[in-house]
Amino acid sequence: MNNYENIMKPIKAGRIELKNRITFSPTYPWLATYDNHVSNDLIVWASRIAAGGAACVAIGTGTVNPLPPFMHYLVSLADDSCIIQLNQLFDAIHAYNCKAGFELMPLDPVPEPFDERDKKGKPQIEVDPNNYTNAEVKEMIQQYADATERVMKAKGDMVVLHGAHMQPPAAFFSKVYNQRHDEYGCDSLENRARFTVEILEKIREKVSDEIAIEYRISGSDMMEGSPELDELIEFMKMIQDKIDWLHVSRGQLGVHKLTPYVFPPLYYERGFNLDYAMKFKAALNIPVSCVGGMDIDVAEKAIAEGKIDMIAMSRPFLADRDIVAKIKHHREDEIRPCIRCNTCIHRTHNFFLPVRCAIDATQGRESFFITYLVPESSRKVAVIGGGPAGMEAARTAADRGHKVTLYESSDHLGGMLEIGAKPQ
Repeated sequence: MNNYENIMKPIKAGRIELKNRITFSPTYPWLATYDNHVSNDLIVWASRIAAGGAACVAIGTGTVNPLPPFMHYLVSLADDSCIIQLNQLFDAIHAYNCKAGFELMPLDPVPEPFDERDKKGKPQIEVDPNNYTNAEVKEMIQQYADATERVMKAKGDMVVLHGAHMQPPAAFFSKVYNQRHDEYGCDSLENRARFTVEILEKIREKVSDEIAIEYRISGSDMMEGSPELDELIEFMKMIQDKIDWLHVSRGQLGVHKLTPYVFPPLYYERGFNLDYAMKFKAALNIPVSCVGGMDIDVAEKAIAEGKIDMIAMSRPFLADRDIVAKIKHHREDEIRPCIRCNTCIHRTHNFFLPVRCAIDATQGRESFFITYLVPESSRKVAVIGGGPAGMEAARTAADRGHKVTLYESSDHLGGMLEIGAKPQ
């Protein structure tokens, strides 16, 4: 049995210290209020992840620019009205000795589901750098800084500057997307990096060292003509003194067929971004984290071998919030593994619906299930059928203190799962 001693070690990441090497990768669950504020549902959802032992919970996505009037249920960081609810969210996360923050990005005035993007005949990125005047670019840079200041005022610990998946920093840096010829244009490395550099400088002007910055990057955008890894490393050397750790991903969301590289499904190898991450680590002087089909065994080995310093996971925490607690108490054999079916992603990205999970039926509905009363006495419960529904019913009843007998007519459990798991 692996003792997971490396992923459980604390780490100093610039301006903050994390109690272990496992962070929750920013995910937006569509649990905000209709008017784009933090809701009680979002607080309960995030605090349950923190309670399970994650070292840092960064919520995605905090929009830095004003949202159009028809856009609802995303958290807006565009004005000071967000601060009170943000503070309530951060307090709930801090109760579990967990660092708290928000991912930052602007939103296009007319967002659309990702599965519609390939139908346009050209990539549909969140913010097209060619559509903004020089003054509007500078305004967007200021919006990033102002949003970070609000996170600081709400007593958050960190922000994630999303520069992966063809978010604005990546779009400005890419000669595929950036066709400008001004100071933010495509004619030199310095000009392509200027958007990101100025965001980071503006943030530091606003918050000094009070807030840590995690920078999220794609090791490859998966498109011909995109920046090569050596160019991305040079870019990171330009900004590493302005950030606290690097979070390495892959792919982009502007081309729908490339989204599996962002959310690797079951048939992609575990930890498939490690080769990118280890090259960044070898070239930089800051901690490097890796996301992308990670699990605790791959992470433990990679950290032990010095390939990376930390890991970022989202979907595994959705399947089992208590991953870290189970590792800590040597109950890792009880972890419910994420099957990488992307039920969560499909709902949130393609239908703009609240997050759900095929493994955890309470995911995204914590406020509903938290009101269930503890039974006054233990009873004998019979559950008929050992398929997914029967096993979940038996597990839930047992967790509530009942004595459960599960009846299955065949000689093994699984029901229709067995058929679904067989190659077609």
